[in-house]
Amino acid sequence: DKLADKAWMARLEGASELLALVTGEALPQAQREPLHAELVLSQLQTLLASEKNVQVAAKLLEGGAALIGCVPRVARASAARLVGGAVERLAVKQAKRAAADALLAAAEACAAGWILGEVRAAAEAHKSPKVLMESLLFARECLESFGAPAAPPQQLVQFGVASADHRDAGVREAAQALLVGVCAAAGSEGVLSSAPIGTLKETVRNGKAELAAALALAAEERRQLEERLLEQANN
Repeated sequence: DKLADKAWMARLEGASELLALVTGEALPQAQREPLHAELVLSQLQTLLASEKNVQVAAKLLEGGAALIGCVPRVARASAARLVGGAVERLAVKQAKRAAADALLAAAEACAAGWILGEVRAAAEAHKSPKVLMESLLFARECLESFGAPAAPPQQLVQFGVASADHRDAGVREAAQALLVGVCAAAGSEGVLSSAPIGTLKETVRNGKAELAAALALAAEERRQLEERLLEQANN
């Protein structure tokens, strides 16, 4: 089995063959079933847990994403097998895109709100602040990809606020970027209604000037939109 070979080039070849099989016409329709996906994703979970080579890991994630995309009704328990390996690779530049795409494929198949909860749990349990930072940035990408309410503003705000006072500056900036993204997608009301107002005020008070500005801008944009709609209704 090439995927278990000691040589990374052989493992890369095996991962590439898996990707070609999943994305091509060679995969029989009978194997495009949830049970088959569970078997393959379970194997990918094991491989990703021990894979040290970035290129191989990225190719395995590409294969997992393609499999999730071509099998209808993939179970959440099966898709969840990719989460740990994908979240960890968000912090690896060469594998970041493949990791994000795998998570987005799982969100498409199993709901964005569900994958956001899985990503947050994995990121907060990881020792590396960079993993948490990249997971916050992925949460914003997920919001931009699926919009609200598919990516629930309340869930995103809770994630951002929980990380807003992290000891790592990169995590704090990513949390702020996520909250600003929720402002852009759901308006200031979407943020203010999704977390304790005291917590948000404290977040702003602690120097998050961009968040305060985003809240004000979102409120102003919402006011202008309401004025235009009212004007159109009266004409």
